[in-house]
Amino acid sequence: YYEGRFTNGPVWVERLVSAYFPNLAAQHLLDYAFGGAGVSEDPNSEMLFTLKREIDSYLLSHQDIADPKSLFVVWMGANNYLGLPGNPEQVISEVSEGIKSSLQRLVDSGAKYILVLNLPDLGKSPFAKLVHAEELLTQWTMEHNQKLSDTINQLQQVNPSVQWLFYDVNTML
Repeated sequence: YYEGRFTNGPVWVERLVSAYFPNLAAQHLLDYAFGGAGVSEDPNSEMLFTLKREIDSYLLSHQDIADPKSLFVVWMGANNYLGLPGNPEQVISEVSEGIKSSLQRLVDSGAKYILVLNLPDLGKSPFAKLVHAEELLTQWTMEHNQKLSDTINQLQQVNPSVQWLFYDVNTML
């Protein structure tokens, strides 16, 4: 619990900001992410932390206006699959729609720069090996990433004034 948070040290986005602003990193990062968060549009979801709730928190603290000069980073979905859902096709569809809805909500609130990251191969995670779900999690990762790519393409068409950035973590890792 580094600095009282669910991490063993600075997370990747903190390191990224530090690379650009070595002496002023804290002044250039507003982090509304929660470890263990997933995607759910269901207001009665048992999931405590969701992308929707993270965006709710940001917008609540900014009078429902997304700073048009800020870069919004969204990397979400793995926790929905690591629970090994019994209805994966439905979950993949719900995660895709939830991400799409959240990204559009940011745009509607004024966001002009959005970076979206896909998932690394969850089938190669230690958890997948532990529960013998390597092939299943690899398949879900591929399906998720394809839907996410389609979603970004759709959002680019609908919102051409937004600079959409996509980072392929899957290929990198």
